[in-house]
Amino acid sequence: MHLLALSLCLIGGGDLDRLIDGLDAVAWRDREAATLAIARAHNEFPLEAIEERLSMDDLSQEQRTRLMTAVSWRYELLPRGALGVEMQRFVPRNEIGGPDAGLLVGRIVKGLPAHGLLQSGDVITHMDDTPMIQQIDLLTFVSQHWPGDEVRVRAMRPTDDGWEQVDRRVALGSMALLQGQGTLMRRNAPLDERRMLARLRRAHGPVARSLPQPLDPGRGSPRWIVLEVQKEQAALAARPDDQRRALAVARWRTWLMAIDSRLSDKFIGGARREQLQAARDALEAAITAGKN
Repeated sequence: MHLLALSLCLIGGGDLDRLIDGLDAVAWRDREAATLAIARAHNEFPLEAIEERLSMDDLSQEQRTRLMTAVSWRYELLPRGALGVEMQRFVPRNEIGGPDAGLLVGRIVKGLPAHGLLQSGDVITHMDDTPMIQQIDLLTFVSQHWPGDEVRVRAMRPTDDGWEQVDRRVALGSMALLQGQGTLMRRNAPLDERRMLARLRRAHGPVARSLPQPLDPGRGSPRWIVLEVQKEQAALAARPDDQRRALAVARWRTWLMAIDSRLSDKFIGGARREQLQAARDALEAAITAGKN
C-alpha cells in the first residue's frame, strides 16, 4: 500500500484540507483512501463542512466528484455499525431506582458487542448521550456509525435488590454479520437524507458544474438576496411607484418561501444557516415596510 494511503487509513479522519488534497493524488489507491477517510469521519467532518468546501471554486473536478462520492458512501453504501440485540420498548413499572424509559433487551446475538456486555432483561437508556426511547432511536444511532467506532452504552439491569447501572464503552460490530457478508451494502436512507443527497448532487455534481454559469455567480445566494432587496428599496425610495412596489413585495415573498424551504433542511447548519436567516430577516422587514 502506498505511504499516503496507509497513513490515511490509519488516521481515519484527520485534517479535511489534507484529505481533500489526497483526493487529487497521482495514485488511484491514495485517492480512494482519502475518499474513504472523509466518508468515515462523521464527527470530524460534518456535512456542513463538506458542503462549504464544495461551494468553493478552488477544487478540481476530481476533488469535487470524490467529495460527492464520500457523501454518498456515508449515507448510502458504507457498512453500518451493529450492537447485536433484539429489543422492544420498555414499559416502566414505577419501581424505585428503575428506569423511566428505554429499550428492553431480548435476544442477544453472539459475536457482536452486546454479547458479554448486556443481558436479556436489561434496559438500554442511552447510547453516548442520546436517550433511547423507541427502537428507531437505537437503529438510527448505530446506523450512523462505522463498525469499530467506540460508543458508550448505558443500561439498567434488574437484580434481586432492585436495579444496577451498566455503563461501558464498546466498539460496534458490523451489520454485515446480521444481514450477510459484504463490505458495502446499500442502506435504505431516510427520506430527508435522500432529499439532501439529491440537493447536493444538483448543486455540486459534475453535471451541474459543467452547465454554463449564470452572469452573476452569486445570484440567488443569501448575500445576493440582501443586496437586491436593498437596491430595490433604494430605487423605490427615490422614485415611489405603487405598482413596482407591489411587484417587488410579491417577488420578495417568493424568495422568502424559498429560504424557508431551505431552512427546513436539518442538514444545513452553522454559517450557512446564519446567512439564510439574515436574508430571511431582511426580506421579512422589506415585505412589512412595503405593505405600509
